[in-house]
Amino acid sequence: MGMNAAVDRRNTGSVHELANRGYFAGKSAIRLGHEFITNEVTSQRLVELALESIEQLNPHLNAFVHVDAEAALRQAGEADLALKGGTYLGPLHGIPIAIKDVIDTVNMPTTYGSRFYADHWPAIDAVCVTRLKAAGAVIIGKTHTSEFALGPTGDRSMQGPAHNPWDVERVTGGSSSGSAAAVASGMVPLAIGTDTAGSIRIPSALCGTVGFKPTYGSIDNTGVFPVSATLDHVGPISKTVEDAALVYRVLADPHLQKAPSLDRKVPRIGWLSPRSIAPIDRRVEETVFLEAKRRFEGSLEHVPDASQLVDGLNKCYRATLLYEACEVHRKRLLDPGTYLNREIVERLSAGLNFSPLEYEGALAQRLALQAQLGAIFETYDILLLPSTGITAPLIDQRDILLGEVSVSILETLNAFTRLFNVLGLPAVSVPAGFVGGLPVGLQAVSAYGTDLWLLNVLSLHGW
Repeated sequence: MGMNAAVDRRNTGSVHELANRGYFAGKSAIRLGHEFITNEVTSQRLVELALESIEQLNPHLNAFVHVDAEAALRQAGEADLALKGGTYLGPLHGIPIAIKDVIDTVNMPTTYGSRFYADHWPAIDAVCVTRLKAAGAVIIGKTHTSEFALGPTGDRSMQGPAHNPWDVERVTGGSSSGSAAAVASGMVPLAIGTDTAGSIRIPSALCGTVGFKPTYGSIDNTGVFPVSATLDHVGPISKTVEDAALVYRVLADPHLQKAPSLDRKVPRIGWLSPRSIAPIDRRVEETVFLEAKRRFEGSLEHVPDASQLVDGLNKCYRATLLYEACEVHRKRLLDPGTYLNREIVERLSAGLNFSPLEYEGALAQRLALQAQLGAIFETYDILLLPSTGITAPLIDQRDILLGEVSVSILETLNAFTRLFNVLGLPAVSVPAGFVGGLPVGLQAVSAYGTDLWLLNVLSLHGW
C-alpha cells in the first residue's frame, strides 16, 4: 500500500477499516447516562456490549492490552444495584471507560508498555482512577501505550503496535494510542489518556476523536508513570466535546473548574499559521483551515507571525523534556544491556549531557514565555491551528515527504501540540474532516484556567 493511498470509508464490511464499528459508535456518554438513569439500559448491558465490541474488533486493532470482563461485570452489577437502591453517583454512573496503561490500576496489570514492568500489578489506583470509580464509572480495561508513554506514533510497545481504525496498516498516533483507537472504533464511549507533548491530541487527530489536554495541574497525576513532571497532563478522549467536559468535571480539582467570565459575547478567534511553526502537508492545512472558517462563520482573524515565540518554546520543550525524562530513565539509558526500544534510547540520550543549571534556565524561560503569550490572549480568546501536520503514517514509517522535503515523522507529529504543554494551557483536538480518507484534527487553545469555557464554545459550534 502506497504512502498516500486513500481508505475507502464506505467499505464498512472490511477488517481493513474498523472505525465506528463497535456498539458505542455515535453514542455519547451523556446520552448513555440518561438512558441509564431512566432505566432504558442497565450498566451490565452496556458492559456486555463493550465486551462484545472488544472481542470483535480488538484482535485487529490492539487497542486494549488487558480486559477484566469479570471485574467489569461485577462493577456494573454494583452500579445497577446502587441505582435501584436510590443512589445515583452522577453522569458517569454505570458508564464503561478505558484507562491508558501508564495509569495505575489496582487488581489490573499496569505495564507502561514496557518489558521492565511486564508483571507489574499496582497496589493502589491512581488518583484519577479513584475519582472515576467514586463517580460510578466502570473500569473495563487498560489501553495500549507507547513504551513509557515516550513516542508519538503508537507502534513501539511491549505489546506491539496499535492499529488505526480508519486503516489498520497505519498508526494511531501516540502515546495514548489504544485510548483513541478504542473510542474511534466504538468499543467504549470514553477513555483516559496522558499528554506530555501531544499524546492525547495526536492520536485523537489521527483517529478522529475529541482529545482534551486540560490546564496544567488541574487533574492530579499521582499514580501516573512520569515522562516529564513539568509537561505531563491527564485528560479524556471522547466522541464529543460535551463528553470531554463531563469527564473533566469528574477528574479536575473543583476550585479550578470555575470558568472565567468574558465581557465579549462573541469570542475573538485567531488562526495561528502552522507554517510559522513547522512543515505541514498542504492538504491538511487547507482542510483544517476551511473547517475552522466554516464553523466560526468567517470570524477568523490571522495571528501575526509568532515564529520567534515558537523557537523559544521548542528550545524550552526539548531541554525540559530531555532532562526530566533522563532523570526517570538514567539507569536504563546507561545500561548497555537494556531492552528499552531503540528510539527511546536515541531520543533521550542527548539529555544525559544537560546540566542542572541548563535545566533551571529552561524552567525560567518557560515562565517568561508564558508571560509573552499572555499578550496574544489580550487580543484573541481562542487560538486555532492544526493538531498535526500530517495524516496517520504507515506503521514503522519514520520519514515523509512534505513537498520536496523529507521530514521526520517523530518530529512532525508533535510539532503543533508540544508548544502548549510548555505553556500549560488548555488545548483540545476536535475532528476537522478527512484527507485521503484519513481523519485530521483542529486544535483549539485558550488561556490558563478557561477549560470549561473553551469546551463550551466548541460545543456551541457543533463539536
